[in-house]
Amino acid sequence: MAQAQQAQMFRTLLAGNRAGALNAPTIDTLVNVHGIVDIQTFVAYMTEEQVKSISKMVRHVTQAAPNTIDVVQVVGQPAVAVPNPAKTALINVVAGTKLHAIWYWAVLRERCGKLLSASAQVLTQAEITKVMARIQFEKDVKTAEADSNTGKKPHVLKKLEKYNEWYDVFNTHLYTCRGAARIPLCYLYRDMAVPTQEMKDAEYESSDEEYMTLFALAGSYYQVDNATLFNELMQYVEGGPGESIVKPYRSARNGREAMLALFAYANGTDARERRAADAYNVLETTTFNKMSRNYGLDDFLGRLRDTYTILAHPDIGQAVAEQRKWQDTLEKIHDPNLQMVKMTIKNSASLHPESKTFEQLASKLKELSHDVYKKPHPRAGRLISSTKSSGSPGPPIKDCDVTNKDYSQKDWGRLTSEQKSKVQKLRRTEKEAKKRRVKSAERKEESDDDMEIDSASEDAGTQFGRNAHKSPSKKQKKK
Repeated sequence: MAQAQQAQMFRTLLAGNRAGALNAPTIDTLVNVHGIVDIQTFVAYMTEEQVKSISKMVRHVTQAAPNTIDVVQVVGQPAVAVPNPAKTALINVVAGTKLHAIWYWAVLRERCGKLLSASAQVLTQAEITKVMARIQFEKDVKTAEADSNTGKKPHVLKKLEKYNEWYDVFNTHLYTCRGAARIPLCYLYRDMAVPTQEMKDAEYESSDEEYMTLFALAGSYYQVDNATLFNELMQYVEGGPGESIVKPYRSARNGREAMLALFAYANGTDARERRAADAYNVLETTTFNKMSRNYGLDDFLGRLRDTYTILAHPDIGQAVAEQRKWQDTLEKIHDPNLQMVKMTIKNSASLHPESKTFEQLASKLKELSHDVYKKPHPRAGRLISSTKSSGSPGPPIKDCDVTNKDYSQKDWGRLTSEQKSKVQKLRRTEKEAKKRRVKSAERKEESDDDMEIDSASEDAGTQFGRNAHKSPSKKQKKK
């Protein structure tokens, strides 16, 4: 398209009969003074900050222009110089917002590889409204990111066998990271580097999805985002097996190539086959023989769940049917305590075959096994004085056989309420007698200690007191 035609279309666009239209002096100032002759120049030489402050630039040029002043003479009063709006270059709030929207529309269109044109058939009022909504959306996202930073952070990739699980978390994390292009950084490692014409003509559910598919992987915004991606990736592979794969791209900070290289290594044909073989090996060797301190039913079900997830990943594509998961899981349970639970589940009329899923089975197993693995009370099997046994405990115990001995739960249930009271009274009596015996022993011990002290004092008086010169008595001689 000829340059003169583009310039005329640009003028027509700015002077359109709609809200935000610019008057002739303003358009002349933009074109003749600032050199914005067409929409290509508008995008190439104007930054976003300059576009936002363009009203100040225009006012600065036209502030003292003599042709913008009219002299008004009122009868009986001196002449007054009054600015003429029709001759004054002026950009109001609405016009400034519209100019910003036109500029950003052209930027987005150029990044998507679409032809720039100021034609009214291309840049309609609907398009301008759509771009203004996008500008507001980006402001809202920025505010939300500043207020909340609670996304789940990926862990460092320690095993390439776990790449797919790690990638899901990492990809979700990057979806919350926006770079210079103001879209999620995931667009950098998309499969189709150059979008097709069909992609350009397609309708998208959101502007994010559209721009992530269509933005060109080139330009200053791409270079900034590519380096940002590399820095993010390096944080979560450093110290693991993925570091050596990513390191060659450090000097260029090429995040896209580093990400694709890691993906190719972890999801190559050999890697996929190896992960599938490892998953099937886990399925073959995983059983549940009994409950233990370090391996419970939740551990068993969790191991199976993780393995089924690996096989169902699109990169492996060997998902196990839910009916097969159901059958295999039940067959892997060898614990004798759960055999009745298995039979109950298999014979349950409420569990329709078409609705049998692994998660439904896991929930049912945990529900029915709760009573099986319920921990007994610490005093179970020992003396129980306050628990009533269920069912028929057996024949009653004779009164002559009631003592303060320890009773099992079953025998305690055979006692009448009067006999239980008698047992408790005997125990209290025995307990009090025991206390008295202990106290009596303590008093006797203290008395013996006192006698020893008195005897020692008497001997000392005999040897060193007034009787020290006397001869020993007859009793002492006999001793």
